[in-house]
Amino acid sequence: MANLNTVVTPRVEVITGPMFCGKTEELIRRVIRYEIAGYNYQAFKPIIDDRYSSDSIASHSGSKLKATCVDCSLEDVLRNLDGNKRVYAFDEIQFFNDEILEFFYDSRFVEDKIILASGLNQDFTGRPFKFKDSNKHMGDLLASADEITHLNSICTYISEKNICGAPATKTQRLINGIPASIDDDLVLVGGDDSYEARCNVHHFVRYG
Repeated sequence: MANLNTVVTPRVEVITGPMFCGKTEELIRRVIRYEIAGYNYQAFKPIIDDRYSSDSIASHSGSKLKATCVDCSLEDVLRNLDGNKRVYAFDEIQFFNDEILEFFYDSRFVEDKIILASGLNQDFTGRPFKFKDSNKHMGDLLASADEITHLNSICTYISEKNICGAPATKTQRLINGIPASIDDDLVLVGGDDSYEARCNVHHFVRYG
């Protein structure tokens, strides 16, 4: 994290990991910290993510940050962009079109602009999460980030009535309590009714 008592150079900070690891919570914390330091901000969220709020970035724990809902295209981001802000925050960045990478890259050449993004690094199959309708994925964003914060969750797999409790780096998708198939759609917005955090040992994907 940059020292807020000095001039902040353009930078891209990415917060990533599986579901339930606190990505959105950390994004909100950083934005508020920048705001306290006197940096105005604008936050964006995908319009498809309406689990907890339609007009705010919201964490599983209930923290909220006022945000602009966009259709995940760069065009819509630019249409709603306030160019006078110092900090731009994006939640669930993996749902955006890959054109958003251009915005992140171009922002490096704008004095004192700070870009924050949080998102899943892997889809439910354990592969790099692809941007919308693209072969580019979160790995492309992580490779170009100036700072990466990788968070782990806790594996909640239950065996013989005991929770595993190991560090979880994977997102387990469940359909009626059964692991999802490799052929299922990659994007399914949901909470703990559809997903769990799992370690490598207890992460399952059905084939066929």
